[in-house]
Amino acid sequence: GRAAGGRANMPLMTRERSSRLLESASGRVLSPDDELLMDPLMGWQPKAGSKKSTPRLIDLAGNIQVKRRMTFAQRAGHYYKDLFTTIVDAPWWKLLLSGGTCYMSMWFFFAVLYWLGDNEDSAFCNTSQLDTFVDALLLSIDSQTTIGFGNYSITSDCFSGVIILIIQCLCSVILDAAYMGLVFAKISRPQHRAATLVFSDQVCISGEGKNRCLLFRVADQRKRQLVEASARLLMYYTPATTIPPETSFDDDGIKHTKVAVDVEQLELETRQIFLLLPCTVLHRITPDSPLYRKSAQDLARMHVEFVVLIEGTTPSTGMLVQARKSYTAEEVAFDRNFVHCITLDSEGHYQVHLNLISETMPDRHRNGRHPGGSVDG
Repeated sequence: GRAAGGRANMPLMTRERSSRLLESASGRVLSPDDELLMDPLMGWQPKAGSKKSTPRLIDLAGNIQVKRRMTFAQRAGHYYKDLFTTIVDAPWWKLLLSGGTCYMSMWFFFAVLYWLGDNEDSAFCNTSQLDTFVDALLLSIDSQTTIGFGNYSITSDCFSGVIILIIQCLCSVILDAAYMGLVFAKISRPQHRAATLVFSDQVCISGEGKNRCLLFRVADQRKRQLVEASARLLMYYTPATTIPPETSFDDDGIKHTKVAVDVEQLELETRQIFLLLPCTVLHRITPDSPLYRKSAQDLARMHVEFVVLIEGTTPSTGMLVQARKSYTAEEVAFDRNFVHCITLDSEGHYQVHLNLISETMPDRHRNGRHPGGSVDG
């Protein structure tokens, strides 16, 4: 079992200086100067404040860091059945490269048909208008892009050419519609709108007794706020267990430790928020809360990660936006509160100082009630 006091009683070790890098039990590369703590579940881990950060489900930019291991057959079965979403989620260079490849393949394919159909030895069309394959390629491009025919064109003397032209026009319409739909869907995605939401760099736990609560702060940089914005707070953690963890090695020699991860949805004082001004969202730590009587050492031992989800609709496009932010146990400030970041100037205008959104101060509400779900004035 674990020693009382959690990480506070775990052995501390500093690796000797060396030019080579060391690898932790979880497979992460560590510096020789890192201070390591022996965690019975995860093995040697970097100490808080050392060079390597704690593993997390969501990074500081809001991107999901979970890797999904599957075979190629499984990936093909799941991803490529939903080909539209797979292409939209692909990088721009892949979308442009695949689109250019499809257009060029169609041009060359129909150029071959025109060239074979116009050959003097062909039984389909014996007009001999095309001298070289390049002429057939230009005819194919002119036909598909409708930029106008030059010296070569489809005439009534070549019925097979008319049939090929009809098929090419139909294929061109389908390809244009699909490619323009993909480009429009990728451009109109609201993922960049989520980047204009600003979160505090840490969460605070303030108050005492029945007024103790966990708080985080969020603000919107744009003047046109999200419509019907809502907030959710999830807590991922590793439950305590006395069963030794199972370990295995993959083909690359990386060690994997099986861990159990539980999730709790924390009840917020208010879920609906209006981001006209920075908003402080809180969860009251009652006896029913999983954070009840939890210390900083308890959160670190549980490998706690708080995941914040802000969802709303953009008024300009009507699309749903989801912004994500996570906080590890190292980013929880106990007995501190956020400073005010709103001022009123002499001309009667409210000023929001976004550079102060993460600033904290010693808790001043330990003997009083904290304004729940309030605008941070």
